Parts: sequence; C-alpha cells; structure tokens
Amino acid sequence: MKFNFFIQKAKFPSIAMRLCIVNFLFSMMVSCGYVNNNKKLKLALEQAGINRKELEKVINHYSKKPEDSLKLEAACFLIENMPGHFSYDTTNLYKYRPVIEKIGLLRNRGFAKETIKEQVNPLMDSLITIYPLSHIYSKREDDLTSIKSQMLIDNIDLAFEYYNKNPFKDSIIYDDFLEYVLPYRIQNGYCLEDWRPYFIQNYSDRANGKFQTVHELCDSLLSVFKEVSIGWRVADQFPYLKLEDYLRSKMTHCPQKCWFNCLLLRSFGVPVTVDFVPVSRVHPLGHEWNALKLKEGIYPFDPFWVGFNGIRYLKPYYFRESLHPVIGSIQFPKIYRKTFKMNVSELFEHAVKTGEDIPPLFRNPFQKDVTNEYFKTYDIDVPLKKKI
Repeated sequence: MKFNFFIQKAKFPSIAMRLCIVNFLFSMMVSCGYVNNNKKLKLALEQAGINRKELEKVINHYSKKPEDSLKLEAACFLIENMPGHFSYDTTNLYKYRPVIEKIGLLRNRGFAKETIKEQVNPLMDSLITIYPLSHIYSKREDDLTSIKSQMLIDNIDLAFEYYNKNPFKDSIIYDDFLEYVLPYRIQNGYCLEDWRPYFIQNYSDRANGKFQTVHELCDSLLSVFKEVSIGWRVADQFPYLKLEDYLRSKMTHCPQKCWFNCLLLRSFGVPVTVDFVPVSRVHPLGHEWNALKLKEGIYPFDPFWVGFNGIRYLKPYYFRESLHPVIGSIQFPKIYRKTFKMNVSELFEHAVKTGEDIPPLFRNPFQKDVTNEYFKTYDIDVPLKKKI
C-alpha cells in the first residue's frame, strides 16, 4: 500500500505583523516592569480606583517605542507624585463671575484701583453672603481619580516639544525640567486645564525672537502682561481657580501672578519656580515670587512687571548681597519652594505616624526648604541637658 503524505508549508506572519507583535511584547514588558519595580507608582495606581485605566493608558502609550523612554519616565514621575494633588469644585464658580466681569469692565474704562475697589467689594461681600465660599472650598476632586489619559499625554508631548525647542535647553538640568516644566499643574486647588495650548497658540511669536539670554526670552513673554496689576483689597476673596477668570480680571495678588507666570513660561520650556517666605520683617503675612532655575543657579524676579529698567531681578537683594533701594534690608529667615513632587520631611513623617499635630505650614508635602540656594546656612547642634 502506498501512502501519500502532503506537507503544508507553514505560513509565517508578515514582516509588518511580526513588528507589531514585537512592539506589543516590548510594550508589555516595559510597562509591567515600570509598575512592578516602582512602589510609589504601583501605590498610586492602586489608589486611582476606576481611573486606573486612564493612567495605565498613558504608561502603555509611551511603552510602545524605545525612543519614548524619556516620556515614559516623565509619565511615571507625574503619576507616582499625583496622590495628594487636587482641584476645588468649580460647579458654583459662575455665581461669583459678576465680580470678574465688573473688574474687567471698570479696568477697560480706565478707572483707578480705588474706584474699582469701591464698586466691586460690596458686590463680592453680598455674593459670598448669599453663596458661602465653603460651597467651593469644602469640595475637592483628586487628580488621581479624575484626570484623563489624553490630557496627560498632550501635556507631556507639549512639554517635551517646547523644552527641546528652547534655544537655552543646554542651560537647564533635566531633573529641573521634570519638576518645573513638565507638571500639568503648578499648585493645588486650581482647576485642571489645557493651558499649554492656549499660551503656545497666542504667544509663540514672543518666544521666537533672537535672544541672547534666557532672561531676554522671559522678558519678551512677561512684558505682554505688563498691564496686570497688584489688586490689594480688590475682591480679595474671589476664588481664582481658572485661567479665564485671571485673564478677565488682570488684578490679583502675588500668589496668583506667580501661578500665572509659571503657566506662561513653562509653556515654552522655561523652568520657573514659585518660592515663598511664610513670614518676614518686610512681609509679616508672607510673600511669593518667581525664580528661573538654571544650571548656573537661580534668578528670583518680581512676579509683576515693573518695566525693563525697573527692579525686577531680585538676586542681589534676596541673596543678601546688597540693600534693596526701596525696602532696604530684606533678610528673609527661611525660604521655601512649591513643588509637584512630594517631599516628605522628618517632621511630616513623624506627624503621620504618631497623629501629632504640627503647624499647617509643615503639613504640606509639596514644598521644600531652599534657603541654602539663596544664602549660606548653618546646622546648629543644641544639646538637651534635661529629658523632655
């Protein structure tokens, strides 16, 4: 008996299909490796609840190609430091909008600050009597459980694009890019918004000049908003939580202007910080300002525009090198910096473990002591002769 055997030739996947399989396996290996080897990241994903899928989309998105390794690292940096970041509820914000509309109207008509204050403050007082601010500040939405994958991806892509376009990129430390350019928010409370596209679309022409220094680039951008003025005691209680309200009012305090300056400059790849002193001889209620963060050091500057020839760059005065021509000796005792990254101090960690109450300033893990970046500091050992 004769047997005929028919051997069918094996069909191997096409080259395109094989590449897809390789990329898929690479993506799975990289993303799983990042999550499993990073305890902070793993914990953040666990705390995200049903929003975990959105965060994992970001990790998987940057795990597909080896050339996206830095963006993957950046995505993990944002997610692992996301716990504790939040926005206040802006559902009822529209109820206070008449205040902003009135400020904008009076400013456009050229009224002085005192006149604006006289007309706006009674309106603000009446509104918060009817609609208590607790309706906003008592409700918060955590970034970890609400942020969407596309927002994070767009933020990361634009941050890298304009960091790489920055003509002074070589003067920036990459870790400073991660902390002071990359984050999608500057500080807690403000609403989650796509602010980079707004500034890029409207002010790119101001960033495309032939600048000799990064300071000239910053001045070109900051001078666009020179009409923004300090609004001491002008609707002080208005909850500035959205960019559109700030742009309408253009009359706020140092904290809001520092926040705004960070949005503007970081949109074009410039690392800028918000530094502050909780209390000092000159500022008994505290003070905030911005600082450029470069390889060669920091350059603190006044958040409000005072002209090209005004006292804007404050380094010699804040560094205790010379007297301020208006204020005199500043002598800040301690200086802190707002961060996106969580910085757990020994005092904060002790309070968490023991439940012991500590001053509100030290309950915030999104800040760090940077006094030694401004002037020489010393560690002093004090022996305790009696047991406490």
